[in-house]
Amino acid sequence: MMKLLTTYFALFLVIVMSTACTQDGSQFSAPSYEAKMTAGEFDAPDEAELPGRKLIRTAELRMEVIDFHRKAEAARQLVRRAGAEIEEDTEEQYGNRLQRQMVIRVAPEKLDSLLDELAELAEVIESRSVRQEDVTRQYIDLESRLSAKRALVARYESLLSAAVNVGEVMEVERQLQSAIAELESMEGQMRYLERQVSLSSIRLSMYEQTATGLAERSFGREVADAFRSGWDLLQQLFLGAIGAWPLLAIGLAGLIWWRRRRR
Repeated sequence: MMKLLTTYFALFLVIVMSTACTQDGSQFSAPSYEAKMTAGEFDAPDEAELPGRKLIRTAELRMEVIDFHRKAEAARQLVRRAGAEIEEDTEEQYGNRLQRQMVIRVAPEKLDSLLDELAELAEVIESRSVRQEDVTRQYIDLESRLSAKRALVARYESLLSAAVNVGEVMEVERQLQSAIAELESMEGQMRYLERQVSLSSIRLSMYEQTATGLAERSFGREVADAFRSGWDLLQQLFLGAIGAWPLLAIGLAGLIWWRRRRR
């Protein structure tokens, strides 16, 4: 009997907290309980209390090169030598321009040196930039919400083990599954944020202007223009002949008369 009363009392506490959160405009769910815990046990620290800063560094480099394929291979070798990795690598050609774009992931402490080495491959540097985003507070807030969500999952698991009838089991299981799904989503966000912090990004764009493509395109255009001009001339001659048919008729009649007279 005491076990049953204890279970009902615990479930009553959960429902009371749910009702309190619902008054703020949201239904009872894991996030409402999480917010209650975050506000109490996991207050955001002051600026002076923040631990090591979490920074996301991103660089961009756009440059023109000579000997395109050799410079692209040299860039790949520089990336390997820095212990970095190429996350994306695409090569395209637009008319007389060869272009290659790379997304490079490198340790933050090696970003500046690798960027300098890549810039040495350029014939002309069109743009170069480095941006830095401080995500320390976002990181700490996510850690706090993860702790609250894990505590909530543990609480639901405890209630589930104490449930004695089908109704209780179904209700607690529903809340538990919702809390677990949100916990897994938060853990995915944390993994993504940690990767962004642990590996900086370099967006490299290099291109080369090639005379071959331009020459081929110009020759093709000249051939097309020559055909077009010839066709236009033929049309004009045909239309001119139609317009001058009276003169042609008179000339033909005169020619026939002259030949008959000679006979």
